[in-house]
Amino acid sequence: MPRKLSNALTPLAVKNAKPGRHADGGGLNLLVKETGARSWVFRFMLRGKSRDIGLGAASGRDAISLASARDAAAALRLKVKAGVDPLA
Repeated sequence: MPRKLSNALTPLAVKNAKPGRHADGGGLNLLVKETGARSWVFRFMLRGKSRDIGLGAASGRDAISLASARDAAAALRLKVKAGVDPLA
């Protein structure tokens, strides 16, 4: 059984992350592409289907901070828990 993560990432870890998907916990992931582009993704499961929502860039001029990404993921988690599809 996978262990549950909670706030696993730090701002320094976000900055230095290698390419791949890095979990912060609660469905929040940092996606780092081979080009170095970084983005926040919220992954959730609703009615047996896994879905991803892009929350925005994690680096660059219009970057979303780790704290803001966690807040956005928390708001989306509440919607999913209530049975509402955030993508609809």
